[in-house]
Amino acid sequence: MQSIFGEEPSTDGFTLPTKTDFSELKSLESTKLENPELRSHVEYSQAKEIPAKVACDISNKLTHVGISGEAQMVDVSSKDNTKRTALACCIVVLGKRDVVSVLLEASHGRIQDICQKCQESNVPLLIDAEDTILQPAIDYMAYSSAILFNADKDRPIVYNTIQAYLRDAGERLHLAVSEAEKENVPMGFKLVRGAYMSSEARLADSLGCKSPIHDTIQNTHACYNNCMTFLMEKASNGLGFGVVLATHNADSGQPLNLIVKESE
Repeated sequence: MQSIFGEEPSTDGFTLPTKTDFSELKSLESTKLENPELRSHVEYSQAKEIPAKVACDISNKLTHVGISGEAQMVDVSSKDNTKRTALACCIVVLGKRDVVSVLLEASHGRIQDICQKCQESNVPLLIDAEDTILQPAIDYMAYSSAILFNADKDRPIVYNTIQAYLRDAGERLHLAVSEAEKENVPMGFKLVRGAYMSSEARLADSLGCKSPIHDTIQNTHACYNNCMTFLMEKASNGLGFGVVLATHNADSGQPLNLIVKESE
């Protein structure tokens, strides 16, 4: 920027350069122009004085920019092939609403569209879990969608995922179930152990915080089994809960088989 305008760019990204060379444009204005395209440039410059000043100044310093600021490509077919690296930077100026809010609203709308299709087709939708830095937004979308689309107590459409390797998994599950019962909203839950141990550890370490994951695998197993028992009891009582248990662990499968046999 400094090499182009001869001074440091403005801090706000909008202020025009304080020095522009307008001599070339003035000479064009005083000359009889036979070229219609060039004449149109001058007419444009006269009508748009400040942009024209800037465009003229830039065109004097950049090889591929015309007098009105448009790009002008050149024929390079005769040149040898070379490898070049182009570096550019910019400032993105946003409005009052931040990007995260806009993206969250867009994602929420897409999820509700999917929920609507699933409800129409009577197909359950299992919303997966992610890293804890993203999970609050996912929980919000899942539970708010459940309020709108889980109308059938015998067959919930929207399922949220609980990751048992998190320290607060049991607490969050009990809270969600309590609120669903209070509001009389059928709810589906998918129970998993979790798959983001490395990224969770790196994030916690970078923030100087304790990892949100259980210290030992035994604690994770115990949390999974407790959540599984709790959910199966809710589902077997016919209280409008759907349950999907995802596990590769044989020890977790044994108490599940016992619960199923007892409910038959």
